[in-house]
Amino acid sequence: MTKKDYEKIASVLNLGKIECAAYGFEIAPASARAYMVGAREQWLELVNRVSAVMADDNPRFDRAKFLKACGL
Repeated sequence: MTKKDYEKIASVLNLGKIECAAYGFEIAPASARAYMVGAREQWLELVNRVSAVMADDNPRFDRAKFLKACGL
């Protein structure tokens, strides 16, 4: 994979975080807090798994830079 591939994937994951906000990712009423935590945990797990695959693919992969590009 190339740097451009990593950048495209990060932008998609970042967009996923933004889209989750409308469903309680960032702000939710008290009745929806369990969902909010669940959505955030699922998104974080996805980002971590993708970054692990990329790190295995490329020893020069910068995980911190990728996570920042994903919105963390």
